Formats: sequence, structure tokens, C-alpha cells
Amino acid sequence: MSRTTVAVLTTAALLTAHASFAQSQATEKADKKGAVQVEEQNVDVNGDIKVHDSGTVAVKTALDAVQVTVFGSFPNGGRFSDSPLTIYTVPEGKVLVIDALTVASNMSAVDHLMDANFQLTFNGSSFSVFVQPVAEGVFTQTNAAIFRKTDRVTAYAGPGTRVNAVAIRDGANLSGTSVLFALAGHLVDAPQ
Repeated sequence: MSRTTVAVLTTAALLTAHASFAQSQATEKADKKGAVQVEEQNVDVNGDIKVHDSGTVAVKTALDAVQVTVFGSFPNGGRFSDSPLTIYTVPEGKVLVIDALTVASNMSAVDHLMDANFQLTFNGSSFSVFVQPVAEGVFTQTNAAIFRKTDRVTAYAGPGTRVNAVAIRDGANLSGTSVLFALAGHLVDAPQ
């Protein structure tokens, strides 16, 4: 029995010795990788870190929002709305950032609104953003087909740019009706 006891004590002593050795090794490594004292070089006589103001920054507290809605019309038998219908002209010194464009129209149930072309025009050149409306169904009280769509976009129009719109439709009736165009965005200062 004493041999067994000695063997158990020896195994326990070895395990304890190994654990103590491993713990001291881990502590040494942690001390070597621990925090290093850093001394700040840019301090004043009181030991506070020096701060240097280089000027002031102008902060604009309100967004210069632009939200415009205009109505155009389709003449009897016409496939195109009155064009060009100017929705907005960007003021000098500003850039218009367009965030959303909308088109909507109620038409004869046998007609279909194809798309709206928002044209950004400056000095004879233009860039087009198209919005394809969704047929939302027929309003039973008037038998009018309802078409609408708002697209989120990012488009830029520089100083003096005109935002024009025209809509295109097709169908069997093509009776006279109105079409709504809208844009939402904001103005920023033009680069100097």
C-alpha cells in the first residue's frame, strides 16, 4: 500500500510542479508583452497635451432642400406630353443633387404610360434619367388606369442646368390627360 501511495503522491507532485512552471512561464511572457509607459512630448508646463486651433469651420445647420412638382399634359391623340417642360433651373453658384424623381398619370384603361425622361440640359448638351412607371391598376369609379413611380437616384446638375421632363405613352384611346413630374434633392455650393 505504501508503494501505491508513493506513486500517487509522486504523480500529484509532478502535476503540481508542471502547473507551477507553466504558470510562471505565462506570467513572464505577459510581463514582456504588457503595457509600455509612454511619455507625451508635446506638453505644456503643467504636463497637459498642447492643442493648436487652426481656424474655424463653417457648419451648415440646414439642408438647402429642393422639392418641385409640376403638371404637364398629353393632348388628344398625342403620344408625348408637352415638351420640353422645365421643372427646375439650377441657380448660379450651386449644384443640384437629385435624390428622387417621380412620374404619375391616370389614363384611359386601354392606354399605357411607357416612361418619363428627365433631361438635364446645359449649353445644348443633355443627360437623361428615365423612370419607368408601374401600372397600379384601374380605379373602378372612373375606369382610369393608374401609373406611378418614384425612383431614388443620384444625379448632379451644375449651375444654369435646366431639368426638363417629357413622358411617353401608347394605347388605343390616347385621350387628353395630365401627367405629374416631381423631383426631390438639395443644393450644394458649386466648386470654385
